[in-house]
Amino acid sequence: MAKKKSEEDIEQRVALPTAFYPWHKKQQHFLLEQKQKKRLAHALLLTGSRHLGKFDFACAFAALLLCEQHSQDCEQACGDCHACCLLKNLTHPDFFLVEPEKENAAIGIDAIRKLGESITKTAQRNGKRVVIIAPAENMTDEAANALLKRLEEPGADLHFLLVSHASDALLATIRSRCQKLLFSVPLNQDVLPWLELRVADTGVAASVLLEDASGAPLLAFANANDPLYQEKQNILLSLMALLKGEVFVSLLLRQWGSYNLITLLNWWSAWLLDISKLHAGAEHRFLKHQSACALIEDFAGMLVAEDLLAFIDVLNEMNAKLQAAVPVNKEILLESLLIKWSLLAKKI
Repeated sequence: MAKKKSEEDIEQRVALPTAFYPWHKKQQHFLLEQKQKKRLAHALLLTGSRHLGKFDFACAFAALLLCEQHSQDCEQACGDCHACCLLKNLTHPDFFLVEPEKENAAIGIDAIRKLGESITKTAQRNGKRVVIIAPAENMTDEAANALLKRLEEPGADLHFLLVSHASDALLATIRSRCQKLLFSVPLNQDVLPWLELRVADTGVAASVLLEDASGAPLLAFANANDPLYQEKQNILLSLMALLKGEVFVSLLLRQWGSYNLITLLNWWSAWLLDISKLHAGAEHRFLKHQSACALIEDFAGMLVAEDLLAFIDVLNEMNAKLQAAVPVNKEILLESLLIKWSLLAKKI
């Protein structure tokens, strides 16, 4: 099937991964044990929050199942055999990928019907066939019911890998026919060596990237090369300057006019949450933004708790409208928020 978008990215892939991430050892070893004992479930539900690499894990495990050079106890695909090369290039005849045609679009019944026609055919290479559906919660009810019939009557050596960021949104009957494989935010020690190697030339510490990404490795990696992320600290400093009356709203409107407003408001909201924690008496170790503790403390000293909570309500309301794609004038929205923010400093 067509090229695959990264699990967390809108850019199209030109190849699929065939190796596991280092923070996936637990899930990898569990499936390897099941495979060696010939107890591997025919349908797996890979679930957890975004940016943890669930789709890439599904591809790596698909590669392992389809690889023609590995032995029974190999931990991952060889990456070099003809089957692995076919998979990387999305041309393996026994690999089937079902995904939305556009980001966030639904997976309709036609896609599942087409899949059904494909998987009834005999495997063309090593006898195994693998299906990845991602994100599975994007299936319409019709599509999910059509898939359910396939899950109830799986063919020999046919493996379904359903990737989901919100498995509760799936039909209960779908969930009940899959073995659940949970992906949680990994420990920093399992991610930092991998991340440090890839962001060494960005000038941003891997630990700070992970902190800002709430521990999600792929988001941290994406942020390292995101021009907007490079401005994050400057944005926070500008909010302080606006409170102190050192910059004008009009200047920030010009500087921030091209920014992704949803991302900007999400950052703003996270900073305010840390400030609120300090107002409530929380210790610094409970703050998300450990690298900005001193600045967060300065904000807490300049703002009245009640006024801050009222502003947070306004910010969240505006953000909800943007997330729901409610038509709004983004420039007017941002201007309104900046003006309200500029009036929040304690009157001395």
